[in-house]
Amino acid sequence: MKGRVFVYEFMCGGGMAGEELHVDVAVEGLAMLLASAEDFSSAGFHTFTTLDPRLLYLKRIFEARSVSVVERGLLEGVEEADWVLLIAPETGGTLCELTRTLEKSGCSVLGSSSNGVALATDKGRTLELAGEAGLSVPLTLTAKSVEEAVGRAWEVGFPAVFKPVDGVGCEGVSVARGEDDVRGAAELASAASGTGEILVQEYVKGVDASASLIVGDDEATPLTLNAQMILIGEDGRIRYGGGYLPLKHGLEKEALKAAEKAALQIPGLKGYVGVDLVLSRRGVFIMEVNPRLTTSYLGVREVVEGNIAGFIFDSCLRGVTPGRVVVRGGAAFRKTSTREVCDWEVSINERHRFIVCRGGSIDEALVKAGIRPRRANL
Repeated sequence: MKGRVFVYEFMCGGGMAGEELHVDVAVEGLAMLLASAEDFSSAGFHTFTTLDPRLLYLKRIFEARSVSVVERGLLEGVEEADWVLLIAPETGGTLCELTRTLEKSGCSVLGSSSNGVALATDKGRTLELAGEAGLSVPLTLTAKSVEEAVGRAWEVGFPAVFKPVDGVGCEGVSVARGEDDVRGAAELASAASGTGEILVQEYVKGVDASASLIVGDDEATPLTLNAQMILIGEDGRIRYGGGYLPLKHGLEKEALKAAEKAALQIPGLKGYVGVDLVLSRRGVFIMEVNPRLTTSYLGVREVVEGNIAGFIFDSCLRGVTPGRVVVRGGAAFRKTSTREVCDWEVSINERHRFIVCRGGSIDEALVKAGIRPRRANL
């Protein structure tokens, strides 16, 4: 064994103690927790984690993958570990504060520094840094109140996107198509913001994508370009429906280079980093930088040769990245409320499960995941 790695996922690991556990969101965190812990175990580490008491019935699925489940709090688990991987939302400074707490304890964190997390968490500042590097970013204005955000919408134009300045995923994000939608969109974003601040942003039409990278000392290696299935409801609310990879697009090389440049603009980023993008007719637009494991990890580990957990470890401890990587086949992943035939899954109950399907091609993976219909034989 190379040492002891403690993988801690905030929602499933006890961070919601005393609060309602929203299983529709927690299942995504559970999937990232199980996958990353399994990969550290496969890389030769003694890997352990902790679960919210309401999820302890899932202990056996971890143990079946050589991952120990201990009944410890975060700081107790840290005392038994050589290294810690944190999976937590940026909202309200959660990821930043947890990282800072671990840094003060002297623990080695397999991820970005607290300063790097703080910078990336501020979506407005992140876009400023990307723009200073010559990258394309959407027109974005910051508002400190709902009233101010309502006024900002006319400066941006319609449709306008409203999002919390420090949100995670699509929480609190919506599109205002006209003036009748503005106040509701502003209130939704404000409620989801840990600081109350809101971003009002131009809507960039194009392909929603992300890039997964491994970041080391002054270097970054893009792993894959990923498609994000972003759904906009009739009420304008944006929902994440899953994703697939690798995404083949005419702007693929430009997108990966832009993501690499954006990540390196933020001091303190390390390990696995996700960069959200829109591939438009006007080029590649940087939308945000996620200083943590993202859902795309579930697909990346299926198509990239090598152990991603090993890449994370080497980038954080030695400062090196894997250089060029080999990608084979395709993978698709999504939440579902029904039992599906898949290659990898995790579930909290019969209605809340997360599945991953891989294939020799992206088309095969999409069909297996039920995202694309199977073609009839002609």
